[in-house]
Amino acid sequence: MKQNTRKITAVLLMLTLMFAFASCGNTPETPETSLWSSAVYQEDTELGEGAKTLGIKVTAEEKSIVITIKSDAETVGEALLENGVVEGSDGAFGLYISHVNGIKAVYEEDGAYWGFLDKDGNLMSVGVDMTELLDGDVYELRYTKS
Repeated sequence: MKQNTRKITAVLLMLTLMFAFASCGNTPETPETSLWSSAVYQEDTELGEGAKTLGIKVTAEEKSIVITIKSDAETVGEALLENGVVEGSDGAFGLYISHVNGIKAVYEEDGAYWGFLDKDGNLMSVGVDMTELLDGDVYELRYTKS
């Protein structure tokens, strides 16, 4: 009787291990990490010092925050760069923004880019570094995936 109990226990243990190993490959995929997990600011923020005030709405996924910048910069791009809100490189059409608020969008790598929009949600015809900074300006940088 003891012999049969040991055999049954061994078979049950083997079956349990087989099912455990088989299910390892069938686990549901981890949900994609939110873009906001790399963001520097998670909520509305004020930065900088200067005579002019610039509002930048940062939109990615279903979330938006407003970063208010005080600056004496001549252009929107200059104000964004000096306050660490954007990172990028010089391209054929001016500053190519690769990061906004720590969130990366590089079209060649992930098919995403940062759209530069006016306060009414219209795509700007010039880049941030060619847009004169006027007191009270409001723009949006929107993560867009094609």
